[in-house]
Amino acid sequence: MDERNLIDAVVRRALYMGLTDEQTAVAVCLAWYECRQFEEVHGWTFPARHWARLAVLHALKGRDVPGVQRPRNERDALDHALQGCGMENVMDRSPGPEREAADREMIAVWWAKLTQREKLVLRLLDTGMQKRLVARTIGVTAGRLSQILRGIVEKAE
Repeated sequence: MDERNLIDAVVRRALYMGLTDEQTAVAVCLAWYECRQFEEVHGWTFPARHWARLAVLHALKGRDVPGVQRPRNERDALDHALQGCGMENVMDRSPGPEREAADREMIAVWWAKLTQREKLVLRLLDTGMQKRLVARTIGVTAGRLSQILRGIVEKAE
């Protein structure tokens, strides 16, 4: 895309939207940056008016080219999106292998404490069967099933 057309489109749009000179300069940089990024990835680009509209809206919201330092009190919800926030920036919240091993051991001990009927109830519930159908299947009332489930929870504690 011809940079001159892009700059002209951004300046026209910025004047129409009433941007200051500083905001217009930011909008020109944003339009150029976003257009180039898109063109590198996809091999083609949208018309200049598309990038002008996008950049002017971003400039009005106070956004800037990724990597440009702003004062700390100016935070933007799209900071991460514009900077490409990849998975390498996301903290792994899964438990470590020691915790997983300890949990497996605890579950094995808990499972050994359960009666055959309690294990059957859990297997039936695990298949997605409704509690009233589970109660009917094992030949108890819904109230008795509720008591059985409370007993299972108590054994887990």
